[in-house]
Formats: sequence, C-alpha cells, structure tokens
Amino acid sequence: MKPIRYLGVLGEDYARLFLCDDGHPYVVKFYRVKHYRKREVVNEYVAGRLATKLHLPVSTIQIVNIPQELLSTIPRVKGSRLQGTVHLALRFIEGALPYKEVEREVSNRIITNRCQLADLIAFDLWIANMDRSRSNLLIHLKDRDRLSFHMIDHGKCFPGDYLWNESTLIEPPKYRFDMPIYKWALNQITRDELTRSIQKICSLHDTDIVEILNEIPDEWEVSEKERHALFSYLKMNRGHLPEIVESFLSFHTYDET
Repeated sequence: MKPIRYLGVLGEDYARLFLCDDGHPYVVKFYRVKHYRKREVVNEYVAGRLATKLHLPVSTIQIVNIPQELLSTIPRVKGSRLQGTVHLALRFIEGALPYKEVEREVSNRIITNRCQLADLIAFDLWIANMDRSRSNLLIHLKDRDRLSFHMIDHGKCFPGDYLWNESTLIEPPKYRFDMPIYKWALNQITRDELTRSIQKICSLHDTDIVEILNEIPDEWEVSEKERHALFSYLKMNRGHLPEIVESFLSFHTYDET
C-alpha cells in the first residue's frame, strides 16, 4: 500500500491525511516530526500492532513509503520537519468523532463493543499510556440508540514516552489513573470483565511480541538493545498487571455493588 494523494491537515496536530492506493484515506504520522517526539511513531506502531493481536478496536496500521516529491507538497507546521521516506499510516475512521465532542450524546446509547472497555483499561495500564484523553477515544454514533468506540493515539506510552531508552524502560512506569475516559469506562464494566482482559493480555505469546518489535523499520533508529529492553518491559509489566489494575480500582474507589 502507498499514499497517492495528499488530502490535508488533520486537526491541529502534525498528522496528515492521505488517500492511498487501496482507495481509503489514512492518517499519516511522520518519523521525528519534532526532535522531542523521537519515539512517537515507534510507540504508535508497537501499541497498534499489539492491540491488533488482541483484537482491540484500533485502526488498521501500515508502514508506508512516501517519496520526497509527495512530501514536498505538504505544508509544514512551524517548528516541524519531514525527513526520511518511511512513515506510519493508520486507516481513517470515517464518521467517528472524539468523545469530547459527543459526550452529551453517549449516556443513553447502547455501546455495541461495551465489553472492550475493560480491554481498553487493561491495555492502557500494560503499555503505561499517558494520554487517553477525551480526544483520543473516537465514538461512532451508529444510530439514535447505539454507538461503538475506537482507540486512537498511542504515541505517548512506555516509561519515557516520546524519548524512552534502555534506562527509562527499567524505571517504574507512571500512570494517569485520573483520565475522565477511565471513569466513564469503569461505569460500564464489571470486575470479571477486567479480569478476563488481564488474562487475554497475559495469554499473548512472547513470540508475537518479539515479531512486532523485530518488524520496527530500521529507519526509525531502534537498536537491538532497545528492542530487547522494550520486550523486557512489556513482559515484566504484563506480570504486574493484576496488581496495577487493583491500584487503579482503589484509586477510583471502585465498588461493583
């Protein structure tokens, strides 16, 4: 798959919308668009591939090559840069809006993928996602009675987020238990569903994780030692997930009764 036409800016971020040769629009995120966002597309790629393995509601994710002549047609955001040709593309979810824009319309609808809200919480805690804001959950209002949700934007995860390295990955992860999305999600699920979500993550084979890390493009400058360090973090934090979830529930004074 390859981008064939630039469509425009997406919001106020550094992402851009392209039409690709499969006939669908994709959100393209660029490697090192800002110096302090070195790991952003790496994190997006790893988290997106892990989420796909776990059958979570995320966009189709692709690595794309964009020739320089097409890159040269893209307006720059002040302070940003577009370099290299290997970037990340995520299928644009048409008809979906950020949670913050439809918050008032959510409460009275049936969530068709409701049980996956438990998966969202467990997954975010596993990868130490620091940015599950109300902008980073998309809501598709199917009709007057039903909706579904989609997880987006996983660029700020793992200890060290945009600038993680071997040293930061052995530090205790930081968590954002207080994000409003989690409070909303907790009101829709049961403890048993959270337990099953933990089990789903724990059942993911080490070989699946290694495969994903090995397929990070060399152009994104992740060394073998750094890939190994990220694998070690994912394996270690997966083992701690039951205790992390308990801390999360205690923070929210969760009581299923």
